[in-house]
Amino acid sequence: MNRIVLCFVLSTTLYTTYGQAPAIETEQWDKKPVLHTLAAQYQKESAVILLDKRRIEYADEGKDVVAYKTLHKIVHINDDHGIEAFNRVYLGVTNNSDIIDIRAR
Repeated sequence: MNRIVLCFVLSTTLYTTYGQAPAIETEQWDKKPVLHTLAAQYQKESAVILLDKRRIEYADEGKDVVAYKTLHKIVHINDDHGIEAFNRVYLGVTNNSDIIDIRAR
C-alpha cells in the first residue's frame, strides 16, 4: 500500500438549538482524491503529514455559546511502519458534546 490519505473533519459541542442553525465553515473535499507527490528528502520517511488544519468556531445559540472544533489532516503513508502509526484514530469527545460530521478516506 503506497499511499493512504486520512482526512478528518471533527465538529463537536453542539447543543439543542431553537431557530436557525449557525453558519459554520465546513471543509470542502475534491470529489476524486489526488495523489500527493513528496519532495526527495521525504521519500524515506514512513509517513509525512501534508496538512494539519485545526479550527475552533464559536457561535451564539440562544443563551449559550457553542464551540465547533474542526480537524483536517492529510497524511502520506510510504511503508508498513507508517500504516501502523496511522491505522487508528481516537476522537476525544466529552459527555456533553455531539459529533456533527466525520469523514475519512
